[in-house]
Amino acid sequence: MSKTLLLDFDGVIFNNPRMNKMIQHRATIYFQHHTQMPYKVASKLNVKFYKNYGHTVNFIKDIIEYPESVNIQDFNEFVYSTKTLDTISKEMRQSDIHLASLWCDTIAEFRENDYQIKIFSNAPHHWIHRCLEDFPDYDLKYMFDDCFCFDNLNSIKPNKESYMEVYDQEEKIIFVDDSIDNLKPLLNTEHIFGDHCVWYPIHFGRSNNDSFFSTTNPLTIQGFI
Repeated sequence: MSKTLLLDFDGVIFNNPRMNKMIQHRATIYFQHHTQMPYKVASKLNVKFYKNYGHTVNFIKDIIEYPESVNIQDFNEFVYSTKTLDTISKEMRQSDIHLASLWCDTIAEFRENDYQIKIFSNAPHHWIHRCLEDFPDYDLKYMFDDCFCFDNLNSIKPNKESYMEVYDQEEKIIFVDDSIDNLKPLLNTEHIFGDHCVWYPIHFGRSNNDSFFSTTNPLTIQGFI
C-alpha cells in the first residue's frame, strides 16, 4: 500500500509566535497598501478572513477595484523578504527545537512503516527552506521526500485543485494542517478521489470542532500509522 504523511509547514512544523507576528505584520502592511485601510482595520480584517480565502492576496483581489494589480509572487517577495529570513535564526526558541525533535521522532516512525513524508504549504519555497536550514541540531531538511508549495502548485489550499495536485495515487494520506478551513475539503473525498484513496485530516492545534481529530503533539499522530 502506498502511503503518505502530508504536513503543513507554518503552524505545524514551525510555529514560532514572534516570527508569526512578523509575517502577519508584513502581510498587514501589504494589505493596507493595496486597500488603503488604516493599519488596525487592515490587521483585523486580514486575520479574520485570510484563511477563508486561502491567502491574503485572494482576499485583497476580492475587495479592491483592480485585482489584477495584486499577485502572490509580489506578496511573497515583500512579506518573506531577505530581512525577514535573516531574523529566523535569531528568533529560534527552545520550544521550536523541542517541536522539531518531536517531528523527527514521528517522521522516523512513519518512515519505518513505509510512508512517504511530504510538505504541503501555501508558503514560498525559500521561506520553508530557510526555516529548515536554521533549525539547530536537527536534520529536518533531509527528512522530506517532496515539498508542495506556492512555487510548484497551480492552486493553493483550500482550493480542491491543490489537493488533486499533491495526490500521487496513494491509497492512504494522513494530512496535518493548523487550519480547519484547509481540512474541510477532505470531509468528503469520494467526489474528488473516488474510493482509490483514504484521507485522514488532522487538525494541529486546539479546536472544539468535532469533525476533526485535533492535537498539539506530533507523537499522538503516530496512532494513525
